[in-house]
Amino acid sequence: MTTFPCTTAPALFDTMGGPDHPTVREAKSLCLTCPAIFMCRQQGRDGREWGVWGGESQVERNQAIGQVEDDDRPECGTYPALMLHRALGEKCEICLEARRERERAYDAKRREGRKLVQPVKKRGGARVKSKCPSYGSYKRHIKLREDPGPCGCREAYRVARAAERAAKPKKERAHAECPSPAAYRRHRRQGESGIECGCLEANRKANSEQKRAKKEGSAA
Repeated sequence: MTTFPCTTAPALFDTMGGPDHPTVREAKSLCLTCPAIFMCRQQGRDGREWGVWGGESQVERNQAIGQVEDDDRPECGTYPALMLHRALGEKCEICLEARRERERAYDAKRREGRKLVQPVKKRGGARVKSKCPSYGSYKRHIKLREDPGPCGCREAYRVARAAERAAKPKKERAHAECPSPAAYRRHRRQGESGIECGCLEANRKANSEQKRAKKEGSAA
């Protein structure tokens, strides 16, 4: 079974430095021992991958596949443009000055004790309270430990719960077959004797067996 060098030390290949970077040089030396170096290099170019692929650093790969088209390049002065210049081994004074300006603003906020990151605004507007009587008002009364009876919220809650239970599909209950003790109990609830189907006799046998088991357990 073939073992690739990048699987044994993946962190070594996850770097954005140029060909002269010590980590990149070490990763490239391992790539030279890999049988899939050319296929890996082509995959890195086609997928615009990150790090060292097929003995090729980030800078060398970007230079090999050509410069990025002008329409696709981010505007200079932004953080993505700065990262692209670094990947291509370029030096842009506009992007560097914009980064210095961001760092100065960051330091000024820190000295003044202001928040460095603006809090994210919550979605939606102000929460509207439910008016009495209603299902929502009943829950608010219970949370505030108030009596929901005088305003009619308790009755509104009962009506809403009854409507919810009525809307739910009822599951058909499986009835026990005759003769059995469970079927005998059903006959009793319905005012039937359960003699004809043998449920009465089955219930008597079950009770006698239960009593016999209790006696044997107490004797042991």
